[in-house]
Amino acid sequence: MIQPYSEKLRKILTIFLCFWVAFFEGFDLQAPGIAAKGIAASFALDQVQMGYVFSLGVFGMLFGAFFGGRIADYLGQKKVLMLSVAIFGVFMSLTAIAPSIEVLYAARFLTGLGLGAAMPTMISVVGDEATEANRGKLNSLMYCGLPVGAIFVAGLAMLLPDIQWQTLFLIGGLTPLALLPFMGFILKDQPKAAVAQKRSGEAVPGMVEVLFKQQQYKNTVPLWVGFFFTLMINYILISWLPNLLMEQGLQKQQAFLVMLVFQVGAVIGTLSLGYLLDRLKLWQMLFTAAYLLPWFCCSPVPRFRY
Repeated sequence: MIQPYSEKLRKILTIFLCFWVAFFEGFDLQAPGIAAKGIAASFALDQVQMGYVFSLGVFGMLFGAFFGGRIADYLGQKKVLMLSVAIFGVFMSLTAIAPSIEVLYAARFLTGLGLGAAMPTMISVVGDEATEANRGKLNSLMYCGLPVGAIFVAGLAMLLPDIQWQTLFLIGGLTPLALLPFMGFILKDQPKAAVAQKRSGEAVPGMVEVLFKQQQYKNTVPLWVGFFFTLMINYILISWLPNLLMEQGLQKQQAFLVMLVFQVGAVIGTLSLGYLLDRLKLWQMLFTAAYLLPWFCCSPVPRFRY
């Protein structure tokens, strides 16, 4: 009787840990947008150079996401997730103490590398712990850690308006490193691809074979396109919206409040859609989205005086 309860507790703690990893991902993604004015002032950067600061982080995420999942198939999810957290934690901290713009650029790219590798690995870890009945709910619980982390950093900047941008980056870099001992103790390693192949006696198909020889690209290409534009818009808003709002005349605290409300909406959307995903069929989800989208897009936006 003890073993089932201990296994259930381990699964709960695994989801809980993945939530906190996503929390610090959200913190680290939102922090540059909140701290943009301070970074630009410290290094005397213009808008083009700040664009490099933002885009190098996203560029690093591209490589991290592309290779992270594949490496996890061979090294194991546990090792790759712990390594990813260590990488983005260390280089997020290095961003705060960067002595030159070159080091700042390198730190942003390597931070993005860790962030990018962590997300697909987390999704894989949660997927292994989920069942068909609760897969959507567990993934949404894990993923909502990302906007919650962004809410936290925006709220922190609102409550402590004089906080230095370096302090934000040190909090976002050093704190996730404290998760590593717990991850080492709680997470379990899934069999590596090579080991699984030997155990089953069947060859594990490669990525190219799965996508092209089995005609799976017909299903995955629309997902790629959808994710590309969704994430592009999301990262543009996270990075540039605080600056753009302040240039339009909003006070710093008002701009941060807009970002906080934006991320609160992300939490509500993630949890509600995750709940519906386990209960509705795909066509029902698409019908619901098609019905709600015009309503949100066409609703009049109230004007505020500031």
